[in-house]
Amino acid sequence: MSQPIFVTRTFLVLLATSGALVAMQIFPFIHALIMALVFAVLFAPLVSSIQTKVPRLRSFGPLIATLIAASLIYGPLTWFAFTLYGQAADVFYSAQSGDLGFWYDELQAMIQDPNSLLSRGAKGLNFELSYENLELQLRNLSASVASWLSEHASSLLNNFFSFGLNIFVMLLLMYTFLARGALVGEYLMTLSPLPREDEIRLATRFKEIATAVFLGNGTASLLQGLFGGFAISMALGLPAILWGTIIMIFSFMPLVGASGVFFPATFYLIWKQSYGIAAIYFTFNMTYMLIFEYGLKPRLIGNKAAMPAILIFISILGGLQTWGVLGLFYGPLFTTLFLTLVDIYHKRYEKALIPESSLQST
Repeated sequence: MSQPIFVTRTFLVLLATSGALVAMQIFPFIHALIMALVFAVLFAPLVSSIQTKVPRLRSFGPLIATLIAASLIYGPLTWFAFTLYGQAADVFYSAQSGDLGFWYDELQAMIQDPNSLLSRGAKGLNFELSYENLELQLRNLSASVASWLSEHASSLLNNFFSFGLNIFVMLLLMYTFLARGALVGEYLMTLSPLPREDEIRLATRFKEIATAVFLGNGTASLLQGLFGGFAISMALGLPAILWGTIIMIFSFMPLVGASGVFFPATFYLIWKQSYGIAAIYFTFNMTYMLIFEYGLKPRLIGNKAAMPAILIFISILGGLQTWGVLGLFYGPLFTTLFLTLVDIYHKRYEKALIPESSLQST
């Protein structure tokens, strides 16, 4: 029975309004929702294995996987966050107070030595080099950072608690997806107007890229951060956690990788004429980078992230700019989903939307 046009339009307005209100309620937890989907994909094989090998724990499989995920997230992240904050704070406060440790002695020696590379480079550029100028600039920079931290301390604290709440919501959603994933997926597919074939293809592609980005890139980059942080701490005495984190972020980026950190560090060691340490440091870093980047990562990823390296690089940089740290994962994930939709468009919808004559003329 057909409905009057006024009734139909009224229903559509109510549907759109209620949908917008629901979206407003969900939006604060959009990151938790996306990460819950990703972690559910990553832990689904574990749940399946528990349910197959230990039938008595079949109903507890999703709960066990969620508890494992919680222990892997809360414990290490809390320790990591406080350690990273402590090391970063030590660097800023040391610079602000002028207590630069071995950096002070090395810089002062290089500036006072007219034959050092630093002094000769400054002389070639007609630049008046003095430690007082460098120290002043460094103190000004660290004072600005310390001032920003003090002004934003409350917002940083709020962000920390917000982060904890989002992790808790993510774990609840992850358990729901693992325990009722089939029902949730079926319901979402009934809401989608796309053909079932396209829905399945998008869901499959999401699983593939989530596994590739988080399991492949994440594991390889984490290991490079661990080895790189250890190496830079031993060679230069820098904070291992802080610089390991920087190396890990660089490791996500193709075309640059961990070399974006250890190349300059190697040049610095050569600059200060520590040739033996520079050779050992460079060899160690190149070894682990080749093993993890070109040995481990391809095995974990396979052909799942079939994107050009330059496109992955741009998507990661754009993701970092847009989403912050989560952009390391969101950038490649969203770009791959977009490319999948473009491929579906060419195969299914292009001929229906564009006249055949226009396609022939192009």
